[in-house]
This record gives sequence, C-alpha cells and structure tokens, in this order.
Amino acid sequence: MRGRLRFVPFQDAVDLAALPAIPRAALEAAMHLVGPDGSVCAGAEAAPALLRLLPAGLPLAMLFRVRGVPALAGVLYRAIARNRHRVGCGSAQCRRGG
Repeated sequence: MRGRLRFVPFQDAVDLAALPAIPRAALEAAMHLVGPDGSVCAGAEAAPALLRLLPAGLPLAMLFRVRGVPALAGVLYRAIARNRHRVGCGSAQCRRGG
C-alpha cells in the first residue's frame, strides 16, 4: 500500500464501507487519514502522518515535533475548514456554510 494514496469523498458510501467506521458528523467536520496500518487520524493531526507517506515528506513531518507547531497547525486547519466554502469546496456541507 505504501506509495499509493486514494481520496474517498465522505459521500461515497461504497468506498467508505471498506474503511474503518468513522461517524458521518466526524467526516463532515474534518479530513481523515486512514494509514496503511488501519490507524485513523483527522484534521491537522493527520498532516504529519500524511507527510510521512509522501516522497520526501519526512523532513516536513518532523516539523510537527517542534513545540507549538501542532497547536498552530490545528488553529490553521480549523480556520481553513470554517472557510472552505470560500475556497472552492463544492460539497453540500460547504454550501450550507458548516
């Protein structure tokens, strides 16, 4: 599985059925990453795990070990998520402004 990412919209019930169960409200609130080992993380917490899966992403993932970086990433993630309808998100969730 290493070297391969697959994006699954939370509206895709068929593809979601093959993944660990994540409540719909949680899927609507944040991006989730299901790791090769089946681990699940969401929002800004998924960033370092995702970076470790990308070629040359390890140095960037290591930044998340610097004090304050995870908290700052969380603040930025939540700000972007709150305003995703302004930056091109096309889902019904975005159109509702939530």
